[in-house]
Amino acid sequence: MDAVSLDAVKQERISGVIERWSEFLLREIFEDDVDQMDIEALDEASAFCGDLLARKVAEALLEHRGSSLEEAVCPDCRTHCAVKTKDRTLLLRRGDVGWSEPKSRCPRCQRDFFPSAGCIED
Repeated sequence: MDAVSLDAVKQERISGVIERWSEFLLREIFEDDVDQMDIEALDEASAFCGDLLARKVAEALLEHRGSSLEEAVCPDCRTHCAVKTKDRTLLLRRGDVGWSEPKSRCPRCQRDFFPSAGCIED
């Protein structure tokens, strides 16, 4: 699998956002409990937050990827086809993620296909 390459500016912005959210979680959720947590409990709390953040980011990216599709071009006959969605659950490294996957059926050649955001053009 290819890794996503983020430039240094994006990495720094992401790091800053995560740092602010970490401080928020400490202050709003964990502050009263931190002194009583052992290392295992701290690890479990941080893993839970990290996994949840990863799933929410994946859901947002998937939603954005297909949200603007109303029409797609059939890869076989090049007919313009309506796009509907099919609700799916994907099992990613950090857990299950819900997704409304774009789906089309060509009325001309009767082919089902799953368009992505770049398929609108002829």
